[in-house]
Amino acid sequence: MLAHHPKPVVKPLLIISTFGRVITMQIPNSDKQIAGVKLILNRDKEASHQVTLGTSEMLIYLDTMIVQYIADYYDYIYQDIASKDEIPNPVSEIKLATELTALRRLVFIEQFFDWVVAAPTHLMDELLAGRPNQSQLETYKTLSQAWEDSLNWWTKGIKPSEEKVSSIEHWLTSLNLRDKTDRHHLAEAIALQAAWFLTNDNNIIKRVNQKRNELRNVTDDISLLDPDLNSNQVLKGLLRITKVARPSEFVAGFEEQFLFP
Repeated sequence: MLAHHPKPVVKPLLIISTFGRVITMQIPNSDKQIAGVKLILNRDKEASHQVTLGTSEMLIYLDTMIVQYIADYYDYIYQDIASKDEIPNPVSEIKLATELTALRRLVFIEQFFDWVVAAPTHLMDELLAGRPNQSQLETYKTLSQAWEDSLNWWTKGIKPSEEKVSSIEHWLTSLNLRDKTDRHHLAEAIALQAAWFLTNDNNIIKRVNQKRNELRNVTDDISLLDPDLNSNQVLKGLLRITKVARPSEFVAGFEEQFLFP
């Protein structure tokens, strides 16, 4: 019989804690705290410009798959995140292992910023419909509470009406996503003006990137006499609001911009 190991007492990033408020986590074997660290822009290694923590506000929308990863692999993602020692990855499948490593890194990076993770009702309903176990339930509950708490202090965190989400979802039909639920989640992310929609779903990433490329040369000038052009302009504008990427792509982009400890 396997021994039960209690979860590490580390206030998590994204979903599990206040997301963006946990900035005083103790670094092992050191009197320093993450809250006292400054990040250097990675434009060149001699850059003198420094970004103090908490200066970058951003809303992130995680799809159900990513939330489930965090719930299922909680111990790996949050264990000793401030340590430079390598922690063994719990999975052998390369793609999943890559994304779990990225989520672990994301937990660490988030400590330096004022980021918020969205947990609207539709997302939570889908998560709860899957008959989650107790550990997953705890994660989902904390995510939902953190989102509600964030809305109380983050002025941009306005809950969009269902009519607005449905309207955006209508414009997204031309993406031809396999799953209508995925389209609704993406519509919610755009309605919330989330900067990023993180997913590991190849279909969503491929379709959004293809459509962005197709609309790249569509003019931004309004043409009232051309309904087709107008619809393309609307869709181009919507896809410009929220970037769609895997966690690994998101983390790689941030680490290109900043030098982290």
